[in-house]
Amino acid sequence: MFPGEASKGSADFFLDGKFYIVGGYGATFSDCTSEVWQFDPVTYQWTQLEDFLGTARRFTKSFVIGYRAYVCTGTNGTNFNDLWEFNPTAGINEVDEIISVQTFPNPATEYIQFSSEDESVFE
Repeated sequence: MFPGEASKGSADFFLDGKFYIVGGYGATFSDCTSEVWQFDPVTYQWTQLEDFLGTARRFTKSFVIGYRAYVCTGTNGTNFNDLWEFNPTAGINEVDEIISVQTFPNPATEYIQFSSEDESVFE
């Protein structure tokens, strides 16, 4: 059973053999959380990690490139247009503002597109 506060509208991704849940909401839309949870299928255990450093939110999107995951956008009544990098050994950090990635549409219903003047961010 998931031990966290919220499990709806969260960002979730599979990285390096483990499953992660970031943020989301509980009973109401205004009940947003910054919790980060890791599930290890080998031990079948949940571990709570350091909270998400950004503002608590729901409907956050995530994607994985190589050994890093990225958590972006979302809302808590205010729509966010930020991008956070998750490294399992270092936690979650906001991506340096030098790397500018635009996401659209926001909010998204079926797809999300990423755009950047620096194409190397997608390598």
